[in-house]
Amino acid sequence: MLNSGVLQNAEFLDMSVPFSAGGLVSTVGDLLTWNTALHDGGLLNRDSYERMTGRYAETEKEDGFYGYGLSISTMSRHTCLSHGGGVNGFIAVLQYFPELGASLVVLANLFNPPGIQKVVQGLSMILLNEETVNL
Repeated sequence: MLNSGVLQNAEFLDMSVPFSAGGLVSTVGDLLTWNTALHDGGLLNRDSYERMTGRYAETEKEDGFYGYGLSISTMSRHTCLSHGGGVNGFIAVLQYFPELGASLVVLANLFNPPGIQKVVQGLSMILLNEETVNL
């Protein structure tokens, strides 16, 4: 974390506490492989995938929907299927834009959700060929 402009180690966290929410080691390449397999039909049959990415009244939230394990929203007129998370010292965001067949993977070892969200937003706008935001 940054404390008065000085980088400091994250507070210790016994990884048995977040369990599977923090017990995964991956790379951008690994997550791109996962996203490609998930969205190109390599993991789920068509019916299961459509259910997973469907918009249902009971899953509606303020800024979109939360399907079966994915947030479903719209960015610049494009569907965005995503999931993110983090624990002390780590944060990850994985997005997929089905109309473009494009994935965005952002990993950081600095847990700063507002900061990482600005990076994700800026990269998303570049990917969607929209105006970029100041990072």
